[in-house]
Amino acid sequence: KIGSQKKKKRRVASSAVGTIEADGSLDSDKIARVVRKYQKGVQACYEKILKRDSNLSGKLEVEITIGEDGKVLEVAILEDGLGSRALQTCVKSRVRRWRFPKPDGGEVTFSFPFIFSSSG
Repeated sequence: KIGSQKKKKRRVASSAVGTIEADGSLDSDKIARVVRKYQKGVQACYEKILKRDSNLSGKLEVEITIGEDGKVLEVAILEDGLGSRALQTCVKSRVRRWRFPKPDGGEVTFSFPFIFSSSG
C-alpha cells in the first residue's frame, strides 16, 4: 500500500525590536543583532507546536529585561495572538538563555514581536 505524502509547509518567524525602556542604555541595533542570532531557536519552538496545530499563526510580543551583565533577568509575554501556552513556555525558556552586550548604566527593558505564519 502506498501512503500519501504530506506537503511540507514553510514556516516563517519574523521579529522586530519594539519599545525600549531603560535605566541604562543599549543600542537597538545591538539588540536586533542578538534577536536575529537566536531567532532560529524561537522558530524551532513554533515549528514544534505547529506539528500539533497546523493552523497556528499570529503575533507573540515578548518583553525582556537585561541585567547589567548582559544576561536576561526577566521574560514576559505582553501579547499572545496565538493562544498557545506551550509556545509561550518554549519561547520564554529560549529567551532566558540569550546573552546581550552589557548595557551602559543599568538594566534595560524592551519588547519585540515575533510574527508567526505558516504557508505551504
